[in-house]
Parts: sequence; structure tokens; C-alpha cells
Amino acid sequence: MSRYRGYVITVTVMLLLAGLPLAWWLSPSLRTTLRWPFLSRRYKRQVAALPLPPNGYLQHTIWDRWGFAGMETDAYLVFDPSNRLAAAAASGKPGTFPGLPCEVYNVREIDRSWYIARFYTDTDWEHCPQSGRSTSVERRSDGRLTSA
Repeated sequence: MSRYRGYVITVTVMLLLAGLPLAWWLSPSLRTTLRWPFLSRRYKRQVAALPLPPNGYLQHTIWDRWGFAGMETDAYLVFDPSNRLAAAAASGKPGTFPGLPCEVYNVREIDRSWYIARFYTDTDWEHCPQSGRSTSVERRSDGRLTSA
């Protein structure tokens, strides 16, 4: 009986060692859940150091990016001190939400006033092809951001 038990434990450990990296790679939600407690201070400082974006958009930085064959999906860490994105996060549905430049796949609250906005594939903060508008942002010589 102990030989069988040792075999089961060995196989279980091997499956976990193989499965966790695969789950990490496949699941943006899992990556966010595991990364936020360890990296939140750094990302919060990074976002706080950014100038306020033009057009009433929220402060943000890239949080995660994945893709295949030239098609990328971006997820942004968004700071929303007024929590206008709370309803979007609660609904879990796609939509156009205040402070974001275009329609997003979903919004997830990860901390008070901090959200992950997951954009559609091949769409990012500066380019919104499905709505037919571009919200390109350029950095001027004085370092400030302006809409193009």
C-alpha cells in the first residue's frame, strides 16, 4: 500500500509542477491574482508618476500582454480614484466605459480604485479600430501628452 501511495504523491507533484506554469501562461486572470500582491506598490508608484492623460482619460500603464502570430491582447492597470469603473467591473460585460478610450472586453477591480481593463485583441489604449476612431496620444517636446 505504501508503494502505491508514494506513486500517487509523485504523480501529483509532477502534475502540479507541470500544470502551474501552464495555467500561469494560459490564464491572464490567474497571473493578475498572483502578481498584484507582490507588484502593486511598484505599479502604483509608476502610475502616480505619470502625467494626467488628456481628454479625461484615466491614468494607466500596461499590465499584461499576450498574443500569437502578431495579434496581441493588452490589459491595462487603470487608476480610477472616483471609482467610475466599479459598475463595469461588477457587470463583467464588454462595453465603453468612462475614462477609457474605447470599448473593452472587460474590467476587473483588483483593489480599491485600481482596475484591469482588458482590451480586445489588436486594440490598445492608443488605437480603437472597432469604433472607427483613433485616440493616438503623442508626447510633446516638453514631455506632456497630447491627443493627435
